[in-house]
Amino acid sequence: MFTRILFFTLLILNLALFIWEYQRAVPEWIVPSTHLPPLTGPSIQLLSETTPYNTPSSHEPSGANPHPKIIGIKSQQHCVSIGPLEQQATVIDIIDTLERAGHTTNLRTKTEQHTNGFWVVAKAKRGQKKSALMSKLHESGVLDVWRFKSGPLAGMLSLGFYSDRASAKKRIRTLAKKRFRASIRPRKIEITKYWIYSSYMSSDTVAKSAIEQIYKRLPELAFPPPSC
Repeated sequence: MFTRILFFTLLILNLALFIWEYQRAVPEWIVPSTHLPPLTGPSIQLLSETTPYNTPSSHEPSGANPHPKIIGIKSQQHCVSIGPLEQQATVIDIIDTLERAGHTTNLRTKTEQHTNGFWVVAKAKRGQKKSALMSKLHESGVLDVWRFKSGPLAGMLSLGFYSDRASAKKRIRTLAKKRFRASIRPRKIEITKYWIYSSYMSSDTVAKSAIEQIYKRLPELAFPPPSC
């Protein structure tokens, strides 16, 4: 029993001696100082310290503009008129061609009365029936006779229609020889005329080419210079 106690006592003493010797052997940690001594000798400058990144190079003039202006080409609006046109199919085709090429179009119309031939007409005398006059004309060999039932010539007898006034006058002289009085009445018809007004930008080569092609298609028309 005594031997066991002596063994553990010596073991504890040895451990304590070992720990004490180990602490003596480990050097103390010295925290490095944050204040370093100044360096001796010539100093070194970085390239970025002497030449900033955004400083213009030596070969550029001092007054050079770092952001040069971009000069664009001025584009003006051109306006043209195409007309007068009488065929609706031609009008529709031109408008479609222009709008496909980038034109802005506007259509204007005007209705006018035109003389389209001349009637030779006869009128029954007061108290004379139209049927009696027609019978006399037929007996004289004037067979191309018919009666207007409506319109501005209603009630008169037609003795022929002629494309020019000279031919109509000749017909009157022939009737006069047969003792029939006749007169000339022009036939009036309404004709709608069309004008196409178009605008485009002068820098638009496609739009310009389209209007030039239309000029070539309609050489009979006089096109004024483009303006707005």
